[in-house]
Amino acid sequence: MPVKFQREGITYNDLSEEEKEEWDALEWSEDGQIPNRDRIANAKVTVLTAGKKIAEQQTGDDGKFSFDQLKAANYEIQVRV
Repeated sequence: MPVKFQREGITYNDLSEEEKEEWDALEWSEDGQIPNRDRIANAKVTVLTAGKKIAEQQTGDDGKFSFDQLKAANYEIQVRV
């Protein structure tokens, strides 16, 4: 059974004061990406809808991935390292 975070995500206001300080201290790239240290190279990323796998790929050496052919919708993402 999914937990709230998996179903609804999290907002900045949901963070503790310590977590907000950590988040604010991150050095963001110019294009607004999360710092590279938070990415995982060669992880298996699976996209599901209603529990059914609809797309899958592996992250690159830089930890990036994208699913360009998906229509706008709510999806579940699983990452396995």
